[in-house]
Amino acid sequence: MKKNNCDNSEKINKDFSINNKRIIRYNIRKGKEKVLINKGFREIYFGIEERLNNKVYK
Repeated sequence: MKKNNCDNSEKINKDFSINNKRIIRYNIRKGKEKVLINKGFREIYFGIEERLNNKVYK
C-alpha cells in the first residue's frame, strides 16, 4: 500500500472528508489485511494451476 501511496492519511482525509484519524487508521489496517489475504490466495491458486498444467501436459 505504501508503494501506491494509499496509506497517506492526510490525502485520505482530504479526498473522502473523513475527519476521524482512528477510523482512517482502522480502515487502512483492514485494507492491508485484505491485500495480504488476496495475495496469499492468488499464490496458492496459481501454484495449484501450475501443478495441474504440468500434470496434464506430461
